[in-house]
Amino acid sequence: MCHLRRKARVEMLNNPTAANKNNCKTYNKKVKYRLAGEKSTIQAVAKHNQGFHRTAPDEVMKCWEDHFNKHLNTEFPRDDDILKTIPEPVNRNTTRLPFTVEEVEEAVKKLINNKACGCDRISAEVLKEGGPLMNQMLLKVINKAWSDREIPEDWSRGLVTPVYKKGDKLDPANYRAITLLSIPGKVFCRRLLTRIKDTVENHLSEKQCGFRASRGTTDAIFTVRQIFEKAKERKYHFTGTLWTSKQPLTLFGGRLSGNACAQLE
Repeated sequence: MCHLRRKARVEMLNNPTAANKNNCKTYNKKVKYRLAGEKSTIQAVAKHNQGFHRTAPDEVMKCWEDHFNKHLNTEFPRDDDILKTIPEPVNRNTTRLPFTVEEVEEAVKKLINNKACGCDRISAEVLKEGGPLMNQMLLKVINKAWSDREIPEDWSRGLVTPVYKKGDKLDPANYRAITLLSIPGKVFCRRLLTRIKDTVENHLSEKQCGFRASRGTTDAIFTVRQIFEKAKERKYHFTGTLWTSKQPLTLFGGRLSGNACAQLE
């Protein structure tokens, strides 16, 4: 079996004009494999946070579990009173209606192929090739979750995959984690996000640029540059503050409370 698998892999690498000749992702994967070879992401040995090396499979998995549990399940202090200052959005009747098959079809079409699936093993290609029947079945599950306000268990579970950054490969701290989520769950979240955006878009501050359409990093840099140039041209005194962090998604909530975040506005 291993011989046949190795033979098929060699034939794939030696045949660049196969069916996927226009697939850049497949081509780059072949080149990377030729240059570096296939390597496993998880190491057989892991370094404990106290500097000891673990070799037993159970102890190695425990090191990885402790590392990701520390960084991904940390509770940060927050000020719930800040949420009370946000005005209540105007409720629209359309936000309470069940989803339609057209909404599901639109979300399925926006899925990207060749992406790893979640623990349910349902890929984007399966949903796309399923046609109208698949969309109708998915619509029933989505509307069931919408009416019951409870999603399937597989939609809330994720497969944590470590990706090596740099440094000692035995140290779990030198890896970042990506979580593989359920593709059908992403369809539901995409439609839910669309309804949320339609409701809260008018209530967001103009200073809020993160994860909003037509408000990318390039636009923010251009705006700051224009302010500096106009202030220099008109000889105005201008003071700017730049805040950055090595790990903003990890450290932001821990170093700044909700009250401090509100003052940044």
